[in-house]
Amino acid sequence: ILGYTGSHDIADVRNLLRRRPDLGGPFLLGAAALLGFPPFVTFFTEVAIIVAGFQRGLGWQMLLACALLLVVFAGIARNVLAMTVGADPDPDAARTSPAPPDLPARFRQIPIGIALGVTAVIGFAAWPLAAPLLDAVTALGGAR
Repeated sequence: ILGYTGSHDIADVRNLLRRRPDLGGPFLLGAAALLGFPPFVTFFTEVAIIVAGFQRGLGWQMLLACALLLVVFAGIARNVLAMTVGADPDPDAARTSPAPPDLPARFRQIPIGIALGVTAVIGFAAWPLAAPLLDAVTALGGAR
């Protein structure tokens, strides 16, 4: 995105899904994973931590954690949505920038696709480790 816009400022990146879908799509998927949307592993870990906290009698702490998660979610989602579907700051910016001359667009998407695929596989492949990890936590002083 920095190579495309030439800027570090979030305000300079707008309408990325329309202008550069090869950048906007993976960026939006990565942000969804970071924010904890299902089926990404962050969703399941956040829910598991909150449920475990309520089960341990930490109700007000879990409510505070949920409120703080909501604040973080709103802040990140606001910026990500502005970057991916927000209106262009000026009419000249609506023109699509040509692809860099060194690689065709389809080749630039390969590393991003591999990274997203590996992340998805690791997220689901880790599920069988839930029981041994829970046993390890119990052995270290946690409670079931």
